Amino acid sequence: MILHAMLEQIPADSTGNGEQVTRETKIEAPTYDDARAQLAADLPDGWRVLWVRTA
Repeated sequence: MILHAMLEQIPADSTGNGEQVTRETKIEAPTYDDARAQLAADLPDGWRVLWVRTA
């Protein structure tokens, strides 16, 4: 199972102004649940998941 996810750095304030930093990550795991668990474990502080897709 390959999981692709787009991550976004959470803005410092709620205005939505400023630079929106994003990055895509790829996780390989035996099952979807394992891949989601790894994604949650690897998610840096101050970041959130925008979307997830499988390949």
